[in-house]
Amino acid sequence: MNKKYILLFLFISLVMGVISYIVLENIFVSVGVFTVYAILSIFLISPMFKKYDQFLKKYKECYQFENNFLIALSVKKSLSTALESAVSTMSEDFVEQFNSLGQISDKEKLEYLSTYFDFVDYHVFLQIINSWEVNDGDVLVLNKYLTSNLKSNDDCLTKFDELNKKKYYETAVLWVLSFSILLFVKFCLKDFYSQIKGKLSFIISYAVLCLFALFSIFLLVYKSTRFMVRRYQNNEKVI
Repeated sequence: MNKKYILLFLFISLVMGVISYIVLENIFVSVGVFTVYAILSIFLISPMFKKYDQFLKKYKECYQFENNFLIALSVKKSLSTALESAVSTMSEDFVEQFNSLGQISDKEKLEYLSTYFDFVDYHVFLQIINSWEVNDGDVLVLNKYLTSNLKSNDDCLTKFDELNKKKYYETAVLWVLSFSILLFVKFCLKDFYSQIKGKLSFIISYAVLCLFALFSIFLLVYKSTRFMVRRYQNNEKVI
């Protein structure tokens, strides 16, 4: 599990616990809020970010592999040389997995990589390679649409990622303002606060507000991370 997300959500959980203690002056509720936030965010929300990051990394790897392979193939006119050239530009993890394929043909290696690059675009890429072998044409001409589509998809993913960050920022500002109002009530409307501080209805309402905030964050992350995965992955299978 990605440590940066764990640390981020532990910090958020701690902040929520501190705010809860300031607002309610109840250590048990504060610890409860911290615990619920820490457990749910680390074991439910953080893994979604991790999977989305893995998806983005693998899709960009797919784009890089296909682009480099097709350029090399158009020049060398050889699957073996093009494959060797494309693999040499990939990450160490990819090269290690590729080398573990053993002594199988280059075509079989390309087809096997469809289990690694589980994207619709990669299956289109394989169809283009098949067409090139049969017709012996210019692979760049055959692949003109796919290359353009890959670049467009890569740009779309980048823009979508930026949009996600904007939505996360807006949601964070919304909830910061919401809890700031409660702090304002305590410190600026002391008479009113003293009347509601110990009431069970106020404690329950605050707990519900905290749960709703957590649920809204979960829903936002769920939709923002899985939408693009479902769109680009083969057979719309969610990772």
